[in-house]
Amino acid sequence: MDDSWPIIGRTLEARRDLLGMLQRQERRFGPVYQQRVPSMRLVTALSADANELVLRNKDDVLSSRLGWTRFIDHVFPGAIMGMDGDQHRRQRRIMQAAFRTAALKDYVARMSPLLVARVATWRGRQRSAYALLKRLTLDVATDVFVRPGQAARAGHGPLNRAFVDAVEASIAILRYDVWPLPYARGVRGAAYLQRHFRALLPDKRREPGDDLFSQLALARDEDGEAFTDEEVVHHLAFLMMAAHDTSTSTLTTLVYLLGKHPEHQARLRAEALALGDAPPEFAALEGMTTLERAISEALRLYPPLPLMPRVVVKPFALHGYRFDPGTLVAVSPLFTHYDERLWLNPYRFDPDRFAPARAEHQRHRYQWVPFGGGPHRCIGSRFAMLEIKAILHQLLRRFRWSLPARYEMPYQLMPIAKPRDGLPIEFTAV
Repeated sequence: MDDSWPIIGRTLEARRDLLGMLQRQERRFGPVYQQRVPSMRLVTALSADANELVLRNKDDVLSSRLGWTRFIDHVFPGAIMGMDGDQHRRQRRIMQAAFRTAALKDYVARMSPLLVARVATWRGRQRSAYALLKRLTLDVATDVFVRPGQAARAGHGPLNRAFVDAVEASIAILRYDVWPLPYARGVRGAAYLQRHFRALLPDKRREPGDDLFSQLALARDEDGEAFTDEEVVHHLAFLMMAAHDTSTSTLTTLVYLLGKHPEHQARLRAEALALGDAPPEFAALEGMTTLERAISEALRLYPPLPLMPRVVVKPFALHGYRFDPGTLVAVSPLFTHYDERLWLNPYRFDPDRFAPARAEHQRHRYQWVPFGGGPHRCIGSRFAMLEIKAILHQLLRRFRWSLPARYEMPYQLMPIAKPRDGLPIEFTAV
């Protein structure tokens, strides 16, 4: 039993050093420990076996909806990660049409000209890599998901502010709708997103295109059932957030790691240059296995979601402990990604640990879980990998970058991993 003060004690410690806190707790209490939380029993489970049991959720013994509701319902209502059981399975079956191979090929073809044009302008003075990448990924999400050809207007202004505020509100400690508290800003940002997408929906119903918004508006399950207007708007807002915030997080950490390890940057650049001048198409992006290993390693070191919550709805056991309904259970990708029992030199940036000859990530099916796992595994993970590869490919072909000696990126891990200083980088033409 962790006898720290409810909420405040571990929250402040977690914000300073979440990984260190989890490792200290695991050494003190073992892989499962309880702490005090008002009105609820909170159990943290720290092992790959725990990841598997909780994320696979056999027999629907755990609720993702109840786990996430306190964090996202006020800003991203109707998000698919906040659904359970038959409702989740139905919604996911309908949504799957938007992420099939044919749709992904269209998305890649649409994003390529945008990436070429935008990345070409980045050379010169030192700027925030996070800000550049966030604007670019939001532009890609807008062009691919919402309004083809309108991306130039999407990377700034109220849309971007609304997403930022909504995400920050998900972990606000003071949950009062009083301006200018972060929670209040997030609630207003979420309302703006709902109004913005709802206003566009009639045109998508009437004259659909190839974008994700249209795909959601047209999607049907095997029984011909479609999404309601409210479901389309809720899914789009959440997918837009996930598509650009988590991709920005991964891209930023990889830019940092490649700046810190110039030998890996040079290796990836040589492979990018060998592919020729034309933007790579879908098949070429899927075949970039060396780059994919570097992305996978960045996701291991800096998983966008370090903790994943669930609430027990049927009694079940884990590591010899029995959990009763109402218990909040949190598993941690961050902890297992640094577990020395699973990884060789886990603090080292080593993309080749994902190569077939080593395959460290296959020692346990649930030791590497940046996209979650089981029925709630990220539905857009394949698109995210394609987008990240396409952007990194353009960066590597055009620029080289480095970091000052002894620079260590100050990082916040929650709600989504990102650098506190924006990661100042100067891109120099190759």
